Amino acid sequence: MGMYSSRVWAKVDMVDELPGAQGWRGIRLFTHQGCSFHAGRRQPDNEEMLIVMFPHPLSLGSTALPSCKGFRVEMTGTEEGLQKGLMIRRQQTGNAEVFTTMILDILHSLLNVSEPRLFETLLRRIRLWQAFMERDTRPLSHEEEVGLIGELTCLERLIESGLALSTAVEAWVGPQHGLQDFELDERVIEVKSTTAEQGFCVTIHSLEQLDWQRSGSLVLCGLRFSEHPTGATLNDIINRLRQRFEGNSQATCLFEGSLCHVGYFSEHAEFYTRHFLLTEAFAIPIEEDFPSLTHANVPLPVVSACYQLELQTLIPQAQNFNHCLSDFAGLPHGTY
Repeated sequence: MGMYSSRVWAKVDMVDELPGAQGWRGIRLFTHQGCSFHAGRRQPDNEEMLIVMFPHPLSLGSTALPSCKGFRVEMTGTEEGLQKGLMIRRQQTGNAEVFTTMILDILHSLLNVSEPRLFETLLRRIRLWQAFMERDTRPLSHEEEVGLIGELTCLERLIESGLALSTAVEAWVGPQHGLQDFELDERVIEVKSTTAEQGFCVTIHSLEQLDWQRSGSLVLCGLRFSEHPTGATLNDIINRLRQRFEGNSQATCLFEGSLCHVGYFSEHAEFYTRHFLLTEAFAIPIEEDFPSLTHANVPLPVVSACYQLELQTLIPQAQNFNHCLSDFAGLPHGTY
């Protein structure tokens, strides 16, 4: 998929007009499940677009097309009055780099989807980006920065344990509004990070987040960092991961899309100057005796809750962090 980077937009002025997209010039990227994917550009506005042509007429029914600042979604491609295409076009006010990241993310999300579910999956992914575009693109708060450092540290360790690059990035589901941070074959990890010298108080955002009754395994990983000049900045760990993903376009695309969704942008890199050193890491399996609030142990009228949990007293019974990651990856211990 590396060929479908922003360089594609530079080529589309030289080729044919796109089907059903008057005034647009573009190139066919590939065909998947009977659907053809095209990249395009319109001059003189210099707007880029992706158009997906389906093998059958589309019917939205009561489903409205997503729309928000930065890009528009339109039906296109008529055949005897029937619309068979969906166009995602960047508006002049939209950030070109973010738009390209979005398009690559959408393409990758469709590659393993069968044709009957392709249109539904496409709309769902667009709506995810719609929600992201509506957010304020401010720098991450100090708490968000620490949280992201923790998740990226876990991602890096999973890769070091031997998990394939693309599999590791796909398992990082938190940025796509996952209930927990990592999920792979019904094995789930929730990561909590702190810079506090004493105690380990964390926020649990829902009754479902630490529900031991879910299918599969659920582990809570706690990472304690200290600010120290020998540690790594957020930019450092992101650049290390980018270097790991060089040559793997799928992993790169997924990673860059996830960074966008968590609110990390290179234009804010100058704000992330704090150096973090990992000083403690532990893993606690979430089982029936774990002190969490779930739908099973709160009064019936309580339908949602956000609460704080002190993990300090649970640390002595915790498991080895690296062994937990090996178990999650389905790999034997001893990698580290």
